[in-house]
Amino acid sequence: MNATTEKPKATLSKPTELLFWLAARSHSLAEQFGVQLIDEQTFRCGTCHADLPHADEDCPKCGSKVAEPTGAFKERLKIFPQPRPWLTPVHPSRPNELTFNPEVYAKSLSDCSEYTEHMRRFILNVWLRNPTYAKTKGWEFDLFKAMRGLDSNNLDAVAFIIRYPQWP
Repeated sequence: MNATTEKPKATLSKPTELLFWLAARSHSLAEQFGVQLIDEQTFRCGTCHADLPHADEDCPKCGSKVAEPTGAFKERLKIFPQPRPWLTPVHPSRPNELTFNPEVYAKSLSDCSEYTEHMRRFILNVWLRNPTYAKTKGWEFDLFKAMRGLDSNNLDAVAFIIRYPQWP
């Protein structure tokens, strides 16, 4: 297939990509978003000690073929292919750049368990950053009610987002 007939690969807007990273910390949201956090070992050149993106690549600095593990790990987001009707184009001029659409996503609130719904409300509120608007739409998140029933993984995800507010 030639390059002029291939459909360009879709990308996520920066805020939506960050939302995917946050969702990956909760098993309930990770399943719905189709994402997983993977710890990858980092490597460096055995000759000049430059950082390497992968163990099987030659060092871009000195050309050495010897890679050694650093002992450190970095998180990588793996995105699985699945339908995400709540991703919509950012703008008609950029049809392949997708963004999170809270109005469409909110339609999924009623098709899950009570505590999965709490996590979905939570991610909506993280995206909106406006609890008053969320409340007028019926999407409010009650932290204390959620704490009574969320499992430790989901509680850890909520605590992570509260502890490290990485939101732009």
